[in-house]
Amino acid sequence: QRGSWEEEGDEMGKEMKDLREDAEDDDWGGEVMTVDQALEHVGGFGTFQRWQTFSLGMCWLICGMLALGPVSWNMKLMKDTGWGSCQEEQLSNTIYFGAQFVANAFWGPSADRLGRRKNILGAVILTALGGAITAMARNFTVYNIGRSICGFGTAGMSLVTTVLLSEVVEAESRSIVICFYLQVFYALGMCLLIPSSFLFGETDWRSEVGFPTLLALTWIPLLLAFCRESPRFFAAKGELGNALAEIAYIGESNNRPLPSNIRLVNSHKAPASEKGSKLGAMDLFRGPRLRMLTMVMCANWGIIGCVYFGLTLASSQLGGSTHSNLFMSAAVEVPAYLISFRLMDTMGRRPVFMACNAMAALSCIAYLLVPPVQICFPRMGLACGAFNLKTLLAVCGKCAISGSFAAGDIYATEIFPTVVRNIGAGMTTQFANMGALAAPQLLLLAQPAAVAGAASCGGDGDLGGVLLLFGMMAAVGTGLVFLLPETLGTRLPETLLEVEQGVKSRTPQERSLLPVQMHGHDQESDPESDVLDVHGEKDEEGEYGKIKHRSKHY
Repeated sequence: QRGSWEEEGDEMGKEMKDLREDAEDDDWGGEVMTVDQALEHVGGFGTFQRWQTFSLGMCWLICGMLALGPVSWNMKLMKDTGWGSCQEEQLSNTIYFGAQFVANAFWGPSADRLGRRKNILGAVILTALGGAITAMARNFTVYNIGRSICGFGTAGMSLVTTVLLSEVVEAESRSIVICFYLQVFYALGMCLLIPSSFLFGETDWRSEVGFPTLLALTWIPLLLAFCRESPRFFAAKGELGNALAEIAYIGESNNRPLPSNIRLVNSHKAPASEKGSKLGAMDLFRGPRLRMLTMVMCANWGIIGCVYFGLTLASSQLGGSTHSNLFMSAAVEVPAYLISFRLMDTMGRRPVFMACNAMAALSCIAYLLVPPVQICFPRMGLACGAFNLKTLLAVCGKCAISGSFAAGDIYATEIFPTVVRNIGAGMTTQFANMGALAAPQLLLLAQPAAVAGAASCGGDGDLGGVLLLFGMMAAVGTGLVFLLPETLGTRLPETLLEVEQGVKSRTPQERSLLPVQMHGHDQESDPESDVLDVHGEKDEEGEYGKIKHRSKHY
């Protein structure tokens, strides 16, 4: 057996060969797999992953409806209740994004400590509660309390679902799931605001808020039944028995079961400083490489959040119909996500990220410079006066920054290691919410004093100066992307030290040709250094992290 392993050394790599030798020393007669190999064996994007994408994508649809619904229903609300003016409307938007900012400081560490599934369920429950309070509010204070709870819940839904899906799909499918499918669900939620607005009366804003709330309530039992925990989360915690059970369930769902007798290992052992300790946000700044990546991602996400939500909320100030502008602003996101997805899998993440930021910068800056030339297409139902060149540039800017949004999501899940992935993604999302926090107040500056005190923020506003600022911010983001590494086709890092050593930048084939030297010491000096809790925890039958029968027993 040892001789056959030596012959396969070039194919498997020395790292896996040593793991198998350790298994032989323990009188193990079964097959040994790493977490990545086991996930590849059961199928990287089969029936299980498709259902997970749909069920978690619905969470993004609900987020899209609740985040940008005020663009549609605020005019009804102010007309029905008389609670305030345009200033109060933008204040409510600021409170919502402020709640999301606070929430991301909670959801990231919580998901890394308690698990992805529990936090998703908790976020959906909070979102439904906030929506119910908002719909039943009898004064502006209660309305804002409900909106803040919604913001807290939707932040967890979008953050943790992204990380969970990135950990159960193969690297080749990661971009289409996160960059395209999830973002399309979000855009679809925005588009559904238009028919729901016309479906309910001119003053029935409560039913419009209640529609996504009812969807959230309906989705709770479905998530309880079908949402599974990430096997990578269990592996990072050293619970390889639980990780193996989850992978076996995925294999059964995809009709690609694991072998009947295997043992799961993790070749990325956490150093003593990481293992057994509770990692936090400060650990993202422990090493120079991870510190630089974290700072660049945070800055870029702050820019993306401000420009993306600023351009979306500005749809009511572009002139013409607010609902048609909102629908157009949402619809252009779909081709943006599709193009970004296709290009990122061929050209790489970094050049697409830079190109999207640059296009957003040019569109926003050009808005200030071009005249409002009317665009007329009578045969297409677009009458003169309903659309002009400035509006077209604003829509192009929204399309480009949507591509940046998708590319940033991919980077947030591929740069940070498993042990702090939710913390890192949560921190970057916090900065996105900081940008979103500033967007409503910046747009308020574009309104004349008379309009700012009006019943709503609809109508023409002088957006040239604000979009110039958006363009300059996007230009800075373009330069920052140069500092990020290319992550196309690479494996997800597991530990902080792996990010610092730059191991992730090499392909598995390249890594198999390198001497096995993990975490600063050689394999020969510490033959078990590659194995993270190989035996895992005992189960009821006294077995250690292995399957002797089919996964239906789990």
